[in-house]
Amino acid sequence: MGKENKKMKKPGMFWSLINLLKTFAEIGKVFNNMAQLFTVSVVISIGVGFSFLGAGKVDPSLGVSIVKVVCAICFGVNLGLFIPAALLQTEKFYDLTGSVTYLIAVSYSFRAGLDSSSDNTRKIIASSLTIVWALRLGSFLFLRVLRDGKDGRFDKIKINPFRFIVAWALQGLWVFLTAFGVYVANASSESPPIDGLDCVGIAVWVTGFAIEVISDRQKSSWRENPGNKG
Repeated sequence: MGKENKKMKKPGMFWSLINLLKTFAEIGKVFNNMAQLFTVSVVISIGVGFSFLGAGKVDPSLGVSIVKVVCAICFGVNLGLFIPAALLQTEKFYDLTGSVTYLIAVSYSFRAGLDSSSDNTRKIIASSLTIVWALRLGSFLFLRVLRDGKDGRFDKIKINPFRFIVAWALQGLWVFLTAFGVYVANASSESPPIDGLDCVGIAVWVTGFAIEVISDRQKSSWRENPGNKG
């Protein structure tokens, strides 16, 4: 009888160990999800921190500085559209959302900071160049993901909303920081005339834009060649 009892206990101990391992695995998932949410909070905090550096005009209708409103727009648009993307588990409008965010943020900062009594040439040029770039890149990336059917970068991310939201928060920060100079210039109460340094900046933008367009076309042609796959 003693030997039979020992044999009966072994399966119980085995399943107890399995359940314990499962518990640890679930705890690990919880901590991992918490880590992802912590990352999102850090990303947003970085954006908010930078918004305090961009001194400028205050939006009279909101009572908040224009740059801070832009920060809210950048994160609000991306985190808002994250919800349907997570429900559908799709990344197809991720890049398009980034471009749309640029358009909204730049257009708002330009309109809110516009001063009819000053020379707005610099604001017009900076905003226009940013919008042209965002429209070109956004349409290119959106058409590419429609043609390919997916973006492989998101294969393992989009199935986990806690990981997926990090990508959307990072895009909000990216849109805010990469065009931060434009937002600050648009919100500035000073409107100095165009000078030689501005012309150099425009030349650099044109050069960079041309390189980006050519590179994207070359990469697309390379990917469309069946001999380059595999």
